[in-house]
Amino acid sequence: MGISKIAAAALFVLALAFSSVPVAAHDASTFTILIRDDGITPANASIRFNDTAWWINIGEDDNLTHRIVYDDDGDGDYSGLGDWDSGNLSNSCERDENGTKLDDECQTSFELGFNGTFGPGTYHYQDLLSNGTTNNATLVVTSDTHLSTGFQQPQEQPDTEEEEERPAWLLAVAGVSALGAAVLGYMVLQGQPKT
Repeated sequence: MGISKIAAAALFVLALAFSSVPVAAHDASTFTILIRDDGITPANASIRFNDTAWWINIGEDDNLTHRIVYDDDGDGDYSGLGDWDSGNLSNSCERDENGTKLDDECQTSFELGFNGTFGPGTYHYQDLLSNGTTNNATLVVTSDTHLSTGFQQPQEQPDTEEEEERPAWLLAVAGVSALGAAVLGYMVLQGQPKT
C-alpha cells in the first residue's frame, strides 16, 4: 500500500470523525394557555411544530362558558378543514361521588396538536364568551425556534445515561484523532531517507 493511499485513508477517517456531529431533535411538549374571564394568558404565544397547545378554562364565573375558535377560511363557520372549535368550555364539570362527570358533553379544556393539518404559521384566534364578549389572541407555530412567554409544562429530566454518552463520544473522536496522528507519523518516518 503506497503512502498516498495511507494518507488518503487517514484523512478520510479524520474527516469522518469530525463531520459526524450528533443532532438533537425537538421533543414534542404541551404548551398551556390559560382562559380567564377577562382574557387569555398569554394572548400572544409561540410554540414549535410538533407541540400541542392546551387551553384550560380557569375563569371564576360558573355561568360563563368560553369557546376557542379559529376560522381559517373566514366564512364565519368553524367547521371547515382548517378551522378550530373547542365547543363550550366550562370552568368545572359536575361530578358524582366517584369523580365521574355527570354530563359527558362538559369540557374544561381544549387540546390541539400542531403536527399535521395545523403546521407552522400564525393563527389569530378568538375566545367567544357566552355573555357575547370576544377576546382575541395569537398563536405562532415555528419550525426552527422554541419561543415561549407562557406556561411551559415541565419537561422530564434527561436520563443520566444520555449525559454519560457525551464523554464516550468525545473519547471516540479523540481515539480516531490519535489513530490518524499515528498513521501520519508513520508515513512521515517511512518517507525519510535512510542515512
